[in-house]
Amino acid sequence: MSRGSVAQNVHQIRRTGGVRKSRQSIALLQRCGRCHTLDRVYKTVQGPEQWRETVTRMVEYAAGSTGAFHAGEDKQIIEYLSATQTPDAVNQKRAQADAAAAEGRSLIGQNEAPRLPPRGRNILPA
Repeated sequence: MSRGSVAQNVHQIRRTGGVRKSRQSIALLQRCGRCHTLDRVYKTVQGPEQWRETVTRMVEYAAGSTGAFHAGEDKQIIEYLSATQTPDAVNQKRAQADAAAAEGRSLIGQNEAPRLPPRGRNILPA
């Protein structure tokens, strides 16, 4: 297993259009990202039962280490991966991406774009 670097994981988030900030995705970033790049996680497509087996195995590997899972994180990660990394979910995301590309539009909404202050405006309080 190779440990994922912060730079690799940030690159993956940017490349995939971001990760919805939820308890599940934050737990995934904090726990899975300690040993894997997010590429490894997001390239894996499994059914909910296989995700349960995989995460349970990872919890056992991490037990007693500084990367040990906190109570309930395994359940959160299993729920997140079972909702986003199953064959049906991945096929749905691909179909959305294909439709957006065919229409010449982005999957990233305007409200997700970083907002910068107007030029010359001080963003720090006086």
